[in-house]
Amino acid sequence: MTEEDYRNLSSVGLAHTVIDVNGLNYPVDIQVDVDLENNAINKYLDGTLVDTTTYQSLDDLVQFELKNLNFSDLIYLEDTVLNKYKDSLDLDKDNDGVIDRYDSDEKDSNVRTIGELSDREKSKSQVTSEKPSLLAQVRANHEKLENTRKNNEHEKKKAVNERM
Repeated sequence: MTEEDYRNLSSVGLAHTVIDVNGLNYPVDIQVDVDLENNAINKYLDGTLVDTTTYQSLDDLVQFELKNLNFSDLIYLEDTVLNKYKDSLDLDKDNDGVIDRYDSDEKDSNVRTIGELSDREKSKSQVTSEKPSLLAQVRANHEKLENTRKNNEHEKKKAVNERM
């Protein structure tokens, strides 16, 4: 994994594949992420959050979920979750006259084609790629703290020497 993989600690990818869902005539992407900020495992079908398992602490998350990762267990979803997802595809959440199952973007009524969706996603990725990495920010803050600590120690020594 690279530094890019940890830019957003609330969404670190664990598993991604394509699955067949009974009743749908096309494969569905399943993505499983770990949310290290909120101690949770999040499962997405075609980008829609469908299941979250939350733990009381990061230790619990590591002990009960991350310690013994199993790909099959990660991508497993209960039938009730899958049925709820299938039922949601029959809705028209953005009221554009196209049910979400066939909609390019069920949340945005201004997107009418896959091309418009691609253009929007490209412009979003250009904006997010300009964000500084989390690791670089942590390193910079660590350096600032170290410099502040050294300056404080130097000032204390100077004050002690002046008293003598």
